[in-house]
Amino acid sequence: MGEVSSRISKMGIFCLLAMAALSVYFAVWIETEFDAPYYFAVKYFSLPFFLLFIWLIRRFGLSTRDRTTPMPVVVVGAALLTVVFDFFASGYVGFANAFLGHREPSVVSGVIVRKFIAGRGASRWVSVQTTARPGPVDLRVDAREFDVLRVGNRYSRPMHLGSLGIYYRFRW
Repeated sequence: MGEVSSRISKMGIFCLLAMAALSVYFAVWIETEFDAPYYFAVKYFSLPFFLLFIWLIRRFGLSTRDRTTPMPVVVVGAALLTVVFDFFASGYVGFANAFLGHREPSVVSGVIVRKFIAGRGASRWVSVQTTARPGPVDLRVDAREFDVLRVGNRYSRPMHLGSLGIYYRFRW
């Protein structure tokens, strides 16, 4: 029985790593608005993930015959797993936005209201205030374009509006 349990555990870890790698691939392959898929995942998946992880940790977690996992450990563990799974879910949100349901070509056009640099790779972004949305749309630009653009300039870029309401384009 121990060998079967060990094999199942190794298979589970392999599946989780494969799902995480596929999520990162989707996130790199599909360019979206700044963190929009992550915000979507946090908004719609955090509570279900949190409840699922509480149940899983209570059911299969650190319990032994004599004692069960203390509730503070269960809550902290579930919260940490929720953050990690929300991050990896964002790649799948970008994929679903681009490939499932109704999608339409669009042009994001408006006035630049902000420029900023974010992320480890020092990605450059501009916030464009459009008439299609109440708030600005944050778009990644290359370094050369970032240096030329100024706040107050008009900017437009062809993109697609996905089925989840997130602008995207493919990086190929």
